[in-house]
Amino acid sequence: MSANKILLELKQLCFEHKVPIMRDKTLQVLTKLAKNKKILEIGSGFGYSSLSIWTNGQPKTITTLEKDKRSFEICRTYLKDTNITIHNTSAFDWIPTKQDKYDLLILDGPKSNQKALFQKYLPFLNSDGYIFIDNTNLFSEIHQLTLRQKKLKQKVNDFIEFLKHLNPEKFQISFFNIEDGYCIIKLIK
Repeated sequence: MSANKILLELKQLCFEHKVPIMRDKTLQVLTKLAKNKKILEIGSGFGYSSLSIWTNGQPKTITTLEKDKRSFEICRTYLKDTNITIHNTSAFDWIPTKQDKYDLLILDGPKSNQKALFQKYLPFLNSDGYIFIDNTNLFSEIHQLTLRQKKLKQKVNDFIEFLKHLNPEKFQISFFNIEDGYCIIKLIK
């Protein structure tokens, strides 16, 4: 089966199981950014983003973390014919080796802990690396939010405020209001 057919099958499986995936335009931008990069992805889900990047983006390597055992097993099945490394672990428990340095960090895991994950993995990013953060406009299209959604939206908004106050001499930050919103941060040497 071709890589694109596998991607379509995986996308359908994600929809059927209500596993969130990056939307198409956002993923196209990320795929271009990923070219020739050593990537660490926080939050695999079923592996749709990783497989899309691997298929279309020509990265050097991809390492992805997925805490949920069921999602990890599905992800492992779909990524088996790639050189993507997947770990069944929490992003809070996994520790890269001292030699591990990444060119691109994709934060697409637990939205309620993005600041902590940003701070944990920033030291493992190369000095001219990028951070890609998905869902910066979380729940912006929903007018009647549940209490849980309101709390999560507030945490995402707090994280965005944190990002806006990063030192502009060290970080170039760009927000994009396309689809669910995303942010690209470039480290400045």
